Amino acid sequence: MNRWIFWLPVSGLLFFFTFYTSNALLLSNETHMNHHLNLVSTRKSADDTIQYRSYEEIVQIMKDLTQQFPSLIQLFDTQSRYKLDSVGICEEYTSSKRNETIRTPCKQYFVVITDHKSWKGSGDESRPHMIISGELHGNERIGPQVTVELVRLLTSQFGKDPWLTELLKTRVLVIIPTTNAVGYSQNARYERGSDGKDLDPNRDFPFDQFPELCMRTVAARSLNEMFREFRFQLMLTFHGGANVIGYEWGDTSHCSGGSDGGLGAPSCSRAEDHSFMHALGLRMQSYAGTAGTFEKTYDLGSMGETVYPVKGGLEDWAYGASWYGNEIQCRPDTSKGLAAYPISKTTRNSDKQRCITYLIEAGNQKQPPENQLGSNVDMLSKTKGAGDGHISRNVRLSIAALDALRPTIQVVEGYPRLSSVGKNEQAWMIEVHFVVRGAFSVEQAFIQWSTPKSGHEVQSGASSSDHRTQLHLLSHDDPTNPESSADVMHASFYTPKSVRAGVYFRIVADVDASLFKSNTTMEPQSHIMRNRNSHPRVVSKTWQLITEGAVYARVEEESSGIGWGTNGQLYAQSSEGGAGNGEFWAGLASSDGESGGMHGNPDTKQWSIWTILAMSAAVLLVVAFLVMILIIILRRLFHSPRSPVNVNAGDPSDIEMQFLAEWEDTESSQSSSNHSSRHEFEE
Repeated sequence: MNRWIFWLPVSGLLFFFTFYTSNALLLSNETHMNHHLNLVSTRKSADDTIQYRSYEEIVQIMKDLTQQFPSLIQLFDTQSRYKLDSVGICEEYTSSKRNETIRTPCKQYFVVITDHKSWKGSGDESRPHMIISGELHGNERIGPQVTVELVRLLTSQFGKDPWLTELLKTRVLVIIPTTNAVGYSQNARYERGSDGKDLDPNRDFPFDQFPELCMRTVAARSLNEMFREFRFQLMLTFHGGANVIGYEWGDTSHCSGGSDGGLGAPSCSRAEDHSFMHALGLRMQSYAGTAGTFEKTYDLGSMGETVYPVKGGLEDWAYGASWYGNEIQCRPDTSKGLAAYPISKTTRNSDKQRCITYLIEAGNQKQPPENQLGSNVDMLSKTKGAGDGHISRNVRLSIAALDALRPTIQVVEGYPRLSSVGKNEQAWMIEVHFVVRGAFSVEQAFIQWSTPKSGHEVQSGASSSDHRTQLHLLSHDDPTNPESSADVMHASFYTPKSVRAGVYFRIVADVDASLFKSNTTMEPQSHIMRNRNSHPRVVSKTWQLITEGAVYARVEEESSGIGWGTNGQLYAQSSEGGAGNGEFWAGLASSDGESGGMHGNPDTKQWSIWTILAMSAAVLLVVAFLVMILIIILRRLFHSPRSPVNVNAGDPSDIEMQFLAEWEDTESSQSSSNHSSRHEFEE
């Protein structure tokens, strides 16, 4: 009986310890949001094999996509928008059924792709603008197919793939699939006028050219009008016949030898923005890779040295006409059937032609066989097999350029993750994994956190300078994976669990100082380099952590009343403590934590009802155990050993008589003992 009484409370204590420990582990695991890194998802289609499309098919695809995604695509033609002439007769489908065509003047259609719900139009420069020309020479057929697949990929994955969605929310992409519309329709290099004479659109721009030999084509005029409306920072112009990514310079005034296909190895001077041009060229080269097994990796260099110098080229005009001094005012010959083009439209504008432009010679064959174009399945993966090809690699290249248009910070899916830390698990450790996209170097990155001014538990904070040096870089080898193509950084900060107003945080990064260090001899002239020089700091979206009830995180598009800290301080609701880095809340820095009155101070608000019940039961068991021990001790102190007596257990009177007999014997014994003691004392 005594043994059972002893082990009962001991078992209760063991039960409480086991329950409390397992409960704490369960709560800790529940606070971790374990998600796998999200890889780029790509469009799946029953019609996997990419085929060449005619002019009318491309036009109809753009019309269909505009109807399907009206908030992402707007479709225009330069004839309607800019009042330009048309050249040649083309065919267009009468409906999306594509069972009937009509003959109509050729038009330069273009699409503007962005999240139009939150964009105010071409005058809104809060989002940088980029343009892609599918072709200038109508017999170079790869580029238009690239533009179609690119538009289909971006629109179909909007809202599904975080990376591609972010691109359309923060950038404006303008695509003109068939810049030389009549040439593409007729599969001819040149733009053929109404007089039957051919003109080369890529010799028709007012840079390093004669005034009467520019702006004679509708293709050139269309691009000029688009540059007048938009403020383009990057341009890709697709060609064919070589395997080259080329950048400025490529005009005869900057290059010597080998002019326009002539003999001799040309030599060209470096452009003022060479460091950026080459850095992005390397990135596009890497992202693109090979065209499956059909074409090796792109060569990279200046256009004049990798191809040959030309007069009146689109690329040099788009980059240098606003500032270099080699631009001209066009006085085009109108005898070929086009209306006069106002001189004012080619008057120098110091702001428009500062666009870094890449010539993409998309393959050694101007029209490679269809079985080399690739598949529209997993276009962002370099399989180096039959599924990869010319179109796939140039879709990757285009997205790499669009990504580099603006540095952005992307929190990796599955983060932030929260875990309980510190003595008595009184604080949250918030771990964030993120990538800085679109940048070429990250000089420093850190986290700022805050609460609204109405929430008095925490005012503001920022990771300290020491924390900035502790960001971990996880390098990856696959550049086609948007998460692994950049260095994944991770950092942590701490907040007390007692915060109920929600904790806001954002990530800040300083980027691309290395580009300017390597460009010391010349002042950058492009929009993109100037913007990056004047705004080297990138700030992510604001996130809010909700710690009331279920623990989770959500993006906060707009937050008001937040004061971001810069001094690494995190303030407590109590005026006497908690100051310092958030680690002190967690009890991880004992001296500062104790001085703040927070070290080892549990937060009872976080205890569950089951924990309280278990503790109450344990206290009751301990009290019962102590009472039992006390009873045993008292009985041993006040009761002497008794000889066994045979008693009928079933007779209550016998039990009572036995008790009285024992009591009388005890009294008699005590009386005799007392008498003997007195007698001895008297003697």
